[in-house]
Amino acid sequence: MTHFVGIYRDLGERKQMERQLFQAQKMQSVARSRRRGHEFNNLLAGIQGYAALGLREPGLTPTVHEFLDFIVQLSDRAPT
Repeated sequence: MTHFVGIYRDLGERKQMERQLFQAQKMQSVARSRRRGHEFNNLLAGIQGYAALGLREPGLTPTVHEFLDFIVQLSDRAPT
């Protein structure tokens, strides 16, 4: 072999862009996850509040009181 043809491409800029895209996707995923967690906590607070209010109602059967109390206990243990 006396000659050859080569093509040189600088992929540095492309690799940098890929890293930036990956980082942006990670941040977007974290933000989405936080939003869902916040929405879940809002729902859980409503459930807990209504269960606590229900426990104040007079004339509850023991079974209903037990169920409502269990809902409050479980919602207290949920991670926030």
